Amino acid sequence: MIETADGSDMQMKVIHEEYKIWKKNAPFLYDLIMTHALEWPSLTIQQRSSENVAQKLVLGTHTSNGEQNYLMIASIKLPDLDMDMTKGEVNRCMPQNPFILATKSPSSEVHVFDVSKHPSVPKDGSFRPEHQCTGHTKEGYGLSWNPHIAGQLLSGSDDGSICLWDINQACMKIAALSTWQDHVDVVEDVSWHAHNPHVFGSVGDDRQLLLWDARNKQQDPFARVTAAHCADINAIAFNQHHEFLLATGSADETIKVWDIRNTSEAIHTLSGHTKEVFQLQWAPFSASILSSCGADR
Repeated sequence: MIETADGSDMQMKVIHEEYKIWKKNAPFLYDLIMTHALEWPSLTIQQRSSENVAQKLVLGTHTSNGEQNYLMIASIKLPDLDMDMTKGEVNRCMPQNPFILATKSPSSEVHVFDVSKHPSVPKDGSFRPEHQCTGHTKEGYGLSWNPHIAGQLLSGSDDGSICLWDINQACMKIAALSTWQDHVDVVEDVSWHAHNPHVFGSVGDDRQLLLWDARNKQQDPFARVTAAHCADINAIAFNQHHEFLLATGSADETIKVWDIRNTSEAIHTLSGHTKEVFQLQWAPFSASILSSCGADR
């Protein structure tokens, strides 16, 4: 379907009106709300672990027309923004060290930064990651740090492959420790198991849900659901409280909950979205609460 300029303008007017309604009612909806306008959209946001009252967020810009991308580290308590030059749009903090960030680049590489070693605002526009992880041939979106083994980074790509790196190496350019290529289309998302340090899952545009054991030298998934959804699968998330539960989100507008002991069919199908589902996150404080976001805003 080709959208006309008039149609696009009308959609933006609707979005603007909805925003004004939300902003007007925000004082009645929340005890506290703090906002900050970004110069560019952000595809990702992640809360950095902190024991302080002032919490920090990591955001990555999604620029256009070849404009420079940035990592932004924002404090909730103070309107401060630290900016580091990066070529990526998708960013993840390492759980064992929130100063270590991995970012997906529009090229095939994954870049790793130690933000404690970079100035808040680079003076010369330089781009100096601590590590450049190689192995993919195209860009991608899926990126996941191993929550059990510090330095292990997992990535999915548009080339249909999954790569695993260990950034504890001293060299700048790091080759993949292992590469898996069982998907037949874009790998949209990857995620480490919340309890097992060697198990991870992947989903993609081939509508497959694959479960892997990184120790398996045969590089075959130990579980496969060939038609997990009716359309592309964009997200996967393991439950932190229940070792056998995971959720997947799809362009078919549904979320499915699976028991990895028996993947012959989903144990729950959750409806509510009117467009494709992009991301999922289980609540860290409850085994039964799952949040999602999608194209329906």
